[in-house]
This record gives sequence, C-alpha cells and structure tokens, in this order.
Amino acid sequence: MIELDGNDLNEMLISTREIEYSNINFNIETPLNIDINKITLKNKFINCKFKGHQIDFLNLNIAHQENEIHILNFENCDFDNEIFFKDCSLQELKISKFQNINKFHIACKKISYLIIENDEKAIIEDFNLTLHNCEVTKELSLRNIKTNTGYVDFISCNLNLFTIFNCKIERLDISKSTFNKTFEFHKNEISESYIKNCNFSKFYFIKNNLNGCINLKYNNFNETTLVEKNENDIRGEFNIVSCDFNKYTYFNNNNLFRIIIDTSKFAETTSFQDVNIDEFKLDKTIFEKTPFFDDFSIKMIDRCTYRTIRNLKQQLLRADNSIDYNFYRAIEHTIYKKHLKTKINKSTSKVDKTRLKRDLIILKINDFFSDNGVNWAKAIKRTLFFSFLIYVVFYISYNFQHSFDLKSFNKFTVGYFKFLLVTDYHNPLIEEKKHIDLWYAWIPFIIGKIFIGIGIYEIIVSFRKFKK
Repeated sequence: MIELDGNDLNEMLISTREIEYSNINFNIETPLNIDINKITLKNKFINCKFKGHQIDFLNLNIAHQENEIHILNFENCDFDNEIFFKDCSLQELKISKFQNINKFHIACKKISYLIIENDEKAIIEDFNLTLHNCEVTKELSLRNIKTNTGYVDFISCNLNLFTIFNCKIERLDISKSTFNKTFEFHKNEISESYIKNCNFSKFYFIKNNLNGCINLKYNNFNETTLVEKNENDIRGEFNIVSCDFNKYTYFNNNNLFRIIIDTSKFAETTSFQDVNIDEFKLDKTIFEKTPFFDDFSIKMIDRCTYRTIRNLKQQLLRADNSIDYNFYRAIEHTIYKKHLKTKINKSTSKVDKTRLKRDLIILKINDFFSDNGVNWAKAIKRTLFFSFLIYVVFYISYNFQHSFDLKSFNKFTVGYFKFLLVTDYHNPLIEEKKHIDLWYAWIPFIIGKIFIGIGIYEIIVSFRKFKK
C-alpha cells in the first residue's frame, strides 16, 4: 500500500484528475484542515487507512453559503484518527465495509444522505459517532454495525428518515433533536440508551435485544408509536418519564425485565397487550382514552407499589376487564397491607395508628377467608371449618353436664346445620323456637354468627369475580 501524508490527501481532494483512490495509508502528521469549497464534487476512497492527527472538513469561507453538492464515499476503509465535519454541507457521506472508526464528529449545516453500513456478520473493533447541530435533509442510516465498545450521540439535530438496523452498540444518546418523518430502531442489540428532549413523528422500536435500560425522558411522540417484540427478561428495561404520546401507542408483545412509566400522558388509544415483565411501575400518568392491558403479566408482582397496582386496576375497570380487575384488586389489598404496617410503625399519632390498625384488620380478614375475594374454595373451607370449631365450643358450654352418645351425636349434627343459618338466633340444640338461656353460651354463639356472616359474604364476592 502507498504511504502518503496529510498534504498529499489535501492535494488529491482538490485535484480534478481523479475522484477514486485505493490502497493508500494516510499518515496525518499534523492536524489537517480541508476546505470543503475547494475539493472536487465527488471523491471515493477504497481500501484506505487514516491514522495520526485529526482531519477537519470545514467551510473556511463563512460568507460562502455552499449547497449540498459534495459526495464522499469510503469503502473498506479504517479510521484510527478523528474525523471532524464542521459548518459545511454535503450531498452524501457514505462509509461501508469498515473495521474501525475511532471517532467521527459530524456538525454539518446540512447533509442529504448519511449512510454508514457494514457486512451483516462483520464485527468491528470500535465505532464512535457524534452528530451535533446537524440537519440531515433526506436519510440517515446505520446498518450492520456491531461492536462491544461503540457509542452513537445525536445532539440538537434535525432529521427526516432515520434508521438503525441490525446493529450492536454499547450506548445510544439522543438529545434535543427533531425527527420529522420516521425513527426506526429495528433488530438491534443495545446496552444503554438515553433519549431526551426530542420530538418524534413516527417512532418504531421493534424486535430489539435490550441489555440495559432505554431511558425516554421529556419527549413528544406526535404520530404512531410502536414499541413491540423487544426482548431480554434479564436486563431489558424501559424507563418512560415525562413523555407525551399524542397518537396511537402500542407496547405489545414485549418480554422484558422492567417497565417504568412516570408522569406521562397518552392522548389516544394505548395497548400493552401480551407483555411479560418481571417488574412494573405506573405512577402519575394520564390515559385520556381507555388503555388495553389484556394478558399483561408481571412476574414479581409483590415488588410493585400499591399505587402501581391501583392505577393498573383503574385502567382495567375502564376497559371493562372484570377478570383482571378483580385479580389486581386482590393484589392491591395484599400490597397495601404491607404499606399499612410501615405507616403504623412510622406514625407518631395514636389516632392515626388506631385508624390504620382497623384498616389492617379488615384486610387481614379478607385475606384469611378468600385471598381478598378471588378464592371461593378457600372461603367455603374456612367458613365451614372454623364455624364448626366455634360451634363445638358453644355445644360444650351448653351441654358440659351431659354425656355424649349416639342420640347426642344426632342432636349435635342437626344443631350444627341450624347454627349455619346466620339469621336464626334461636337455640339450635332444641326443637322449640326458644333463645339460649345460658349467658355464657351466647358468647361463642354470637362470635360464630359473625364469623359465618363474614364467610358467606366472602364466598359471594369470590363467586362474583367475573362480574363487576
């Protein structure tokens, strides 16, 4: 390969004799400034290597407003140095089939096409790309870029068609940028992502492998949003904070570790159907139209806050999903019980402690009988078993002076079934309609009636779990 320096590179770019260069090692011994206004309109480099100091492509004539006419094409080239495009305009910048991009910093005024792509199975050493205060008028595309250490940063950019496809990137940072047409992030593997203070039109985030958290903060999504079929139930997370979704939003068929939605607004129909996650948080979020949470599965539901479960329950009620509503209502009671215990321990007011303890007792009773109104079999078993124990105490207190024989067994059994009639306050051990004449026998009798009444109520509630 030919060895050339920065001066040679500059002379080649302004020459009109050739527009294609191959098999050259460019060793940039001192920082190099290249005036974009002086180079030929189209230049292509094949199988070249750039190393040494930084190369700056820039507009040295501030008064000259150049058009998007220059084309730079790099094929099978490596960049071991830093490349900087500043205050200039390009029609096309294309980089393909490369092994290393140490640092590309693009701050063009305008660029029509920015295409960076690699072979589908190629693994590269490094890839670091920064776009700052740049307007891409046609298309920006990153394809098949796979590295374990690279990052992509977009700061204060204005883009139209944007695509990242089949890439493996360590980190993606996008801030204060506008995407006028389509943002498509498809079949990528990414560790961390921070997207904040951006405006999106169509937003498609589909079939990605998330090895970290996707942070969406202070963004506006003005057209359809699709976040579907993303996976990684070990580390995959979505953290959505202070975002406005102004059109239809679909978060369907995702299998992730955690989703957090906080202080956000969904203006149109929203769907979270067929989602499997370990942890979920939903707080201070507005759904202006009914969202759909059908087949929404939370594996570690005990880690959810009671506010999350309450908000989720309210949305299920709006969607007329009575089955899932009752399930989450029971979970809400279980989690709220833990919350009450914490508040009781922290409270310094005796009045508040007394009130909270009463609420806690009610929740414990509901859980004891029927798992908070969802387990009718448990409600029947608990009602019959414990009412029987109380009835035994009543029977002994009323007949402790008599022996127990076969005739007494029949009286005992018939009396138990009478005892189960919650509104009958007559003595169940005699045939006449008379009240109990022993004061101490009334104590287990009344306790038993209260217990049976609560049990019957819990049975009815459990049987009605498929209704509102």
